[in-house]
Amino acid sequence: MTPAQSATLRRLLGVDGPPPVAADVPRVTARLAGRAMLQDGPEFTCHTDEISVDEITIAADATPKLLQGVILYLDVIGGLNGVVTQTTRDGFLLKIDATAHKRAKLAEQITWLASNCATSGAVKARLSERIKPHRTDYWLVLEDGTRHEGEIIDVSRTGAAIKTAVSPSIRTRVLIGSTRAHVVRAFSGGLAVEFALLVPIERFGTTLVL
Repeated sequence: MTPAQSATLRRLLGVDGPPPVAADVPRVTARLAGRAMLQDGPEFTCHTDEISVDEITIAADATPKLLQGVILYLDVIGGLNGVVTQTTRDGFLLKIDATAHKRAKLAEQITWLASNCATSGAVKARLSERIKPHRTDYWLVLEDGTRHEGEIIDVSRTGAAIKTAVSPSIRTRVLIGSTRAHVVRAFSGGLAVEFALLVPIERFGTTLVL
């Protein structure tokens, strides 16, 4: 670790004094779609799992290195900068680097999310909208590599209902086209899956291809 990286991590972790934050701001479980760009690498899609004024748990296909800088843009929240402090099975933990003004604004946004994600508010409505895309026929590939025919019944930005003869157990990982997901529910003649990553808003429509 370079001296500059060490100083940045100490500042973000509050070792040299905590950054200004708003009091009594909850940690929110919310799936917000976004894009992340490494300061010395590529851009990739992602979504949040949890958000607080100090850190964000991110799910993404890419796995940045520890202490790598990330520029993040999220639905509802907007742009944020941060440093990777931990990698996880599905993504990474981002320690937020923000001015007092930006952190105060983030606190207001998180408070709003805490209220709206607990009800049938705007965020939940945007994520739960379901459509039937033009293309409905897909191969479902299970963890053991077997392929099974499937037909999309409907799809949202977070998951899909699929007509298929196969009945994998709950939480089984599947690949639908090129989209990673896992089984969350079974019903007569099919199953429901949750996508590993939110479908970006610009891709969500009847022309969607998984």
